[in-house]
Amino acid sequence: MYDNSLMLRTDAEADLTADELARAGTDFGAGDVRPLTYQLNVPEANAAVTLDVKIQMCDTLAGTYVDFLTFEQVTTAKITAGQKTYTRTGVCPKRFRRATFDVGGTTPDFGKTTLGVELVEEGAPNTS
Repeated sequence: MYDNSLMLRTDAEADLTADELARAGTDFGAGDVRPLTYQLNVPEANAAVTLDVKIQMCDTLAGTYVDFLTFEQVTTAKITAGQKTYTRTGVCPKRFRRATFDVGGTTPDFGKTTLGVELVEEGAPNTS
């Protein structure tokens, strides 16, 4: 389950079919005080395609973003085998975050791909 206020890509957006390398940043209000787990859900992949996803960070919305977390590469074989959810956990010192989606292959389509912070109650174990 996601924290809807901290989404980097929502299911209300179009299917992920092309690179999204300059998305708008999301304001997290401040740097993190504890680790956050980011969950990437990729519902489908057609043909022989790949997807590389990074979370980037910055002090200001319009500043220069730098890489923060990198997910393992998503491939058609992984999706076909049932691996549709990927997680990364980290403590980000910056206020703004955005995701980059770098797609590869011929006519890629990853469906309604989403990326956001996984909602975990404070003190509850994270089982990701």
